[in-house]
Amino acid sequence: MKSSGLFRTKSFLDANLIWKLLKIDKMTILIKKLNKFQRYNHFPCTWQLGRKDNLWKNFKILHNIFPEDYNFIPETYIIPEDQSQFIKAFESNPEYNWIVKPVASSRGRGIRLLNNLSTLPKKCLVSKYIEKPHIINNKKYDLRLYIVITSFTPLKIYLYQDGLVRFASEEYCGVNSANKYNRYMHLTNYSVNKNSANFDKNYSMDEKFTGSKWSLATYKKYFKENNLNFENMWNKIKDIVTKAIICAGDQTISTVKKLTPNTNNLFELYGFDILIDENLNPCLLEINLNPMLNCDTDLDLKVKSSLMTDIFNLIGVIPYAHSENPNSYDTNGKNKYQNNNNSVSSLYNNNIFNLNKQPLLMMENINSLKNLLIDFEKNGKKEKDNLKMKIEKDEKIQIEKKKGSEKKKEKIIESIIEEYDTLGLEMDIGIIFKIVFILF
Repeated sequence: MKSSGLFRTKSFLDANLIWKLLKIDKMTILIKKLNKFQRYNHFPCTWQLGRKDNLWKNFKILHNIFPEDYNFIPETYIIPEDQSQFIKAFESNPEYNWIVKPVASSRGRGIRLLNNLSTLPKKCLVSKYIEKPHIINNKKYDLRLYIVITSFTPLKIYLYQDGLVRFASEEYCGVNSANKYNRYMHLTNYSVNKNSANFDKNYSMDEKFTGSKWSLATYKKYFKENNLNFENMWNKIKDIVTKAIICAGDQTISTVKKLTPNTNNLFELYGFDILIDENLNPCLLEINLNPMLNCDTDLDLKVKSSLMTDIFNLIGVIPYAHSENPNSYDTNGKNKYQNNNNSVSSLYNNNIFNLNKQPLLMMENINSLKNLLIDFEKNGKKEKDNLKMKIEKDEKIQIEKKKGSEKKKEKIIESIIEEYDTLGLEMDIGIIFKIVFILF
């Protein structure tokens, strides 16, 4: 970063790039004061995904409408709000095991399997425990994947093509009374397992199938050598990422509009924790809004330094002279205080957006997608002409603001109607995603 001309400032308001998780009130003040050339690494309402209880609440809303599509988080209850429902589920299913998590904690702190109702905390989140995970070397593991959002209007989601595979440090043998409290067997958090005597720390980049932490590239290689279908699983993960982000779209869009007119100010790095079950189906465990970027090993350094390099290239940090008015422009409409000779600004000027991490989904307005899906669910038996008329009148649906956009809109409508006929008037969220992806 220093070689690119970046240095620390004493004030947030003097910075080009601000990387700091603030409390809601301070974050709101900061975002309001940002000028168009500043970049801040959080959206307001980021806790709608980054807190376990908020994630479940937002997920549940869409799960109730689309249960077949929003089925990638295990059955969950928030205590004390859902305590009566949970007690009923607990007593009705004695064969189930449940895992307790604090609603706003990280790094595995406070997570444990529930022994009985008398040990249930007064405030927590409790989920059905996935007892049959996919195991490698007889150990349970999860995936830490990195997702970057650069905009909600249009929605732009980037999925980093590398990541980390984090293993428990003791062999998994199911749940029984003897091992129920063994965090080194049931939890995959690096912060937990690095304290185990059995933790196998990776000191090199050798792509051997050993150690307590792998790169995603090594994981892919393992799948290939063991004749496992990685692409199918990866497509399911992309589907989960897209649908999870949509859960918090409404609150984020409305709040951003109230706080700043500069939609390019904000971006977000999320750490998605994904568990793979024995049938290679991914399940979302949680979303981290401040994923750990510490580099304890060469493996961490390789994965995370490349990640950060791509993020800085992607967001385009633009230097300007803070002593002058950053909103002043010359006769050509160019900001006269921008230092185009700086090596950082060259990243922006050279348009470093042709990365390997292509957006999973781009929609002009996430609310339009949500409303469209709900309309299909409620009005699935309405006539095709009414459907066509409604879509044409929906001013929010714009896939691309370029020449020929009207023709593209007609293609979208025709594709929707074609799928509508093919499925006998039964539209669901999967079909909409399919149409959107095809047209892009």
